[in-house]
Amino acid sequence: YSSQVLLRWMRMEAYSAREVDATIKVGDRLVETWGSYYNVWNAYIVAVQHAMAMTKSDAHSTLRATFERAMAQIADYPEQMRTDFIQFERECGTFETWRQAQRKVQVKQDEAQQQQQQAQHVRK
Repeated sequence: YSSQVLLRWMRMEAYSAREVDATIKVGDRLVETWGSYYNVWNAYIVAVQHAMAMTKSDAHSTLRATFERAMAQIADYPEQMRTDFIQFERECGTFETWRQAQRKVQVKQDEAQQQQQQAQHVRK
């Protein structure tokens, strides 16, 4: 399937049918191919969040795990996903999960900065 078909299918499952499992299944297929792009992960996370809004399932842990997968894969705007993750924890989590998110993001930012410095050093 093309990315547009999968994206529309995922949104239909999330917004019309409110089927959490189906949304996640289609979203997983979408990120298998397009997982290095922020916009794909953002659409996936928002769709899962919307589908889970009407359920009594543990949405927070599911969404946290999805954010962590996204942060590990995104290549185009990783800093934006890290910011989104901290905002998610601030709005939906506890003080402790928010602090944990800040620490995780700091580690990711330090790693990215180290990689950039090594790349610059190699070019010289």
